[in-house]
Amino acid sequence: MKSNLMLAAIGSFMAFTLVAGCSSSGGSGSGGTSGSGGTSGSGGSNACHQVGGSGAALQCQWIDQPATAGPCPFTATGSCPSKGLIGCCVRTTPIGMDVSMSADCIYSAAAEATSKSVCTGSTVKWQTTAP
Repeated sequence: MKSNLMLAAIGSFMAFTLVAGCSSSGGSGSGGTSGSGGTSGSGGSNACHQVGGSGAALQCQWIDQPATAGPCPFTATGSCPSKGLIGCCVRTTPIGMDVSMSADCIYSAAAEATSKSVCTGSTVKWQTTAP
């Protein structure tokens, strides 16, 4: 009888230990945020942008790449400015097990039709919000 109780107690302790060991309390892992303004998958990402041109030629280039691909090629962190934005052509490119996203955003209604017409493909989409 004592050995059955002892085995039951050890079994309960082991089950509790296994369940407790499987839980997580945040930390860095899949789904968190990290990097400079980017969202993460596993290991984080670096999101940055640069604005160039003026008037009808005003554009913003944006990239969000896995941290393993290196630092941002642009100095401004985060998304393109949303003020005056007409739309962005966003591209998704696989990099190993991760994904890199990049975009060309326009701020001129005169350039909208041309930009939309070249924004085609299975890994490309047109959106009217800043990435």
